[in-house]
Amino acid sequence: MINFIICDDCQIVNKKIVNIISKIMMPTDIEYKVNEFIDFNAEFKKIMNSKIGNKVYILDVEVNNTSGLDIARKIREKDWDSVIIFVSAHYELSHQAFKDRLLILDFISKFDNYEQKLKDSIYTCLNILKKKPYLTFLSSNIMNRINYDDILYITRDEKTRKVCLYTYYKKFDINTTLSEIEKKLTHSFIKTHRACIINKNNIKKIDFNLNKIIFKNGDHTYLLSRSNKKEVREKCKC
Repeated sequence: MINFIICDDCQIVNKKIVNIISKIMMPTDIEYKVNEFIDFNAEFKKIMNSKIGNKVYILDVEVNNTSGLDIARKIREKDWDSVIIFVSAHYELSHQAFKDRLLILDFISKFDNYEQKLKDSIYTCLNILKKKPYLTFLSSNIMNRINYDDILYITRDEKTRKVCLYTYYKKFDINTTLSEIEKKLTHSFIKTHRACIINKNNIKKIDFNLNKIIFKNGDHTYLLSRSNKKEVREKCKC
């Protein structure tokens, strides 16, 4: 999933950007979500600090309660993977954005054919994100591409005989076997139980007494078997 985060205090501009994103993304098979903001509020900070991957920020320089440059600086305090694009009437500040070494993808002037230039930048984003490793699978007759970093854990449902894939933002039910999914996973994934595989990079804590694995978003599973504990301790450094 690609998470677009727009922050502009002009709602007309926000709607135009949303329309541009929709026109680009709708023909693709890539799941996406658009988050609109007119200021740097608590909900924006929550998304900014969340562990969801593939974030694309589209910011104005002047926002109601702060500067878009300050927002970009806060993003870069912990996050160097997300894409940042500026769309602003203050193009004279573009040199400051690049001078601060904030890894800005583009700084677009609102007075210079910004809609087309934003389209070009979003297509560049897609090309960048396509190069990231992802898991492809069919769920509910929709082909999904999930970045491995977004996956928390994968289990087998004994009743439905389906594989359940849990991410930071959604659960997917897949008509396949756990062993088939396992073949497609990277070295970040380890088996904790005959019916469970976890992404060790998204673990917050493991309680080996309770057999409880807690993930960074607060989700948890008790699928930790005695036979797998030694390997889990070694590989997860717990």
